[in-house]
Amino acid sequence: NILTRGVVDQNPTLRIVKTRKPRIAGMMKSRLQNWADGIGLAQILQSAFQECLLRWGIVYMGYEIGDNGAIPYADVLDFDDYFIDMAGSDENDIDFEGHHSCRRLHELINNPAYPNQEAVKKLKSYTMRRGQGDQQRTLYDRVDLIHTWLPREGIIVTLADKNYGVDDPLRVMRFQGPPWGPF
Repeated sequence: NILTRGVVDQNPTLRIVKTRKPRIAGMMKSRLQNWADGIGLAQILQSAFQECLLRWGIVYMGYEIGDNGAIPYADVLDFDDYFIDMAGSDENDIDFEGHHSCRRLHELINNPAYPNQEAVKKLKSYTMRRGQGDQQRTLYDRVDLIHTWLPREGIIVTLADKNYGVDDPLRVMRFQGPPWGPF
């Protein structure tokens, strides 16, 4: 933990060397630094660095639509949840890359980020339980999801994991981001 904090002790600083539009550059710098502070980018990078020390780190970046517009986020993925096309000779030759996640079912229902609400409402959730024997109490309904980036098609597809009774995608969205993808 001491080594991690020594390498990443604060949010990265954006430096602008030369520009013909200093006011716009200054506003962009301010917005990016506010975003990094808001999502706790230093903590995310510390987690990714620790993963890299132990094996290798994968960070998934995206955005969610909120009341104030698009809100970017960055999540460190567990190695067991990540998958990639192993038939590709290198990262430029892959057909897919993605990860598994678990979401609360109520977060998907009537959520505009998941436009196929017919498929969402067909989902059979499982219930996480706590306790032993007859004293189990329901915590909340969960659904396992698979998020797959298809680089050649330029889309991200979200499917329900197997055994949920739904084969149709819950969401298909055009990927808008860097050419190397969201990972």
